Amino acid sequence: MSAPRARLAEAADQLTGRLARLGAPVRAARHRTRLHSDFTHLGVAVPDLRRAVTTLRRELPPLTRADALALAGLPWSGDVYEHRQAAVDVLTQHARQLASAKRSAGHCARPPDTTSDS
Repeated sequence: MSAPRARLAEAADQLTGRLARLGAPVRAARHRTRLHSDFTHLGVAVPDLRRAVTTLRRELPPLTRADALALAGLPWSGDVYEHRQAAVDVLTQHARQLASAKRSAGHCARPPDTTSDS
């Protein structure tokens, strides 16, 4: 069963709010300089970001493939580096659902080997 779109939007808002509270301006400036980035940086440490995504995952009911993709797409749309990083982590934490949906749809888990000479 798929989660309502409004619930996913609320979850994404909760996640971005958590990330804003975890940010540190000094770290944000260092990240922006080190990465030569034009993105807005909040200065969230990677372990803290991953914990925030894990907490969110545990608060939600199990997500379908479509839900995981929709949830990841919501924070991705902005220009905040940590929001995009969190979107990638959402997909990483739901990799099993993404892969199993692909296999059950009749697709290969891996691309076919095109290197053999047969």
